[in-house]
Amino acid sequence: MKNRLFKMLGLFIVIFVINTLSYAQDYTQWHLPQGATLRIGKGEINDVTFTPDGEKLAIASDIGVWIYNAHTGTEISLLKVRPRGVQTAHCITFSPDNKTLAIGNWVLGGAVELWDIEKGELISVLNEDVGSVEELVFSPDGKTLVSGSRNGTILIWNLEEMGIANR
Repeated sequence: MKNRLFKMLGLFIVIFVINTLSYAQDYTQWHLPQGATLRIGKGEINDVTFTPDGEKLAIASDIGVWIYNAHTGTEISLLKVRPRGVQTAHCITFSPDNKTLAIGNWVLGGAVELWDIEKGELISVLNEDVGSVEELVFSPDGKTLVSGSRNGTILIWNLEEMGIANR
């Protein structure tokens, strides 16, 4: 009786593994709506933006920020933003020189972070208690960053004076 039970369990596992592998082909092409060419992103998506030159695409999620090649959809990196609340990365924007990504956290104090895209490294945490960051915008010269929070607070960061602009 036990031998038969083990055989049935083994058969079930083999069928499950084969079935799972057959579905694990290319999820990026599954059931795409007409006109869509690719499915990317992981986790709950909070914001999406291109670099100013259109070469990269960033997707803010509760996992972190995924950076993709905008033309091929190839994943370049994941910026593992430190959780500071419910949403790890709520809003994002690239600097005009395509080198820096500003990330705004949401809920429980919030934060504004600057990341080096090429190195995948945190450059600076501008502030850890700015409220629920809803919007981030760089000035055209990249020397100023403006953050807007859910509580109505607008903060203007002079990145040049802080020694962060145009590194």
